[in-house]
Amino acid sequence: MQPKSAHTPAQTKAAPKISFPARAIAPLIIKVALVNGLVVVGSILLGRFLDTAFHTRVTFFVILAVVSLQLALYITYKLGMSTATRLEQADATDKTDVGATNVTNVTNVTAKESDSARP
Repeated sequence: MQPKSAHTPAQTKAAPKISFPARAIAPLIIKVALVNGLVVVGSILLGRFLDTAFHTRVTFFVILAVVSLQLALYITYKLGMSTATRLEQADATDKTDVGATNVTNVTNVTAKESDSARP
């Protein structure tokens, strides 16, 4: 005898399925790589410059490297979320447009079939 589950199938909510087409993922990857690369490399170079200017060993280098990594994570999150939002809006628009087009096409086909069936 199997123990009863605390959740019945009616109580369990399915997670929404979000699919991202390749045409949306590739630009996102490129944006994330370029922006994060510029932020990390720029902060490291700025840290080296400030260390040289103020005659410190690696103080600014380490501080700016840590800050840039946190900033890179934040930028990646924001870019990903904005892309996901944009894709969801486009998907919702496509679904409503496709549904309307299908209804119109079915109506037109049905009308043509009924006209051609008449003698």
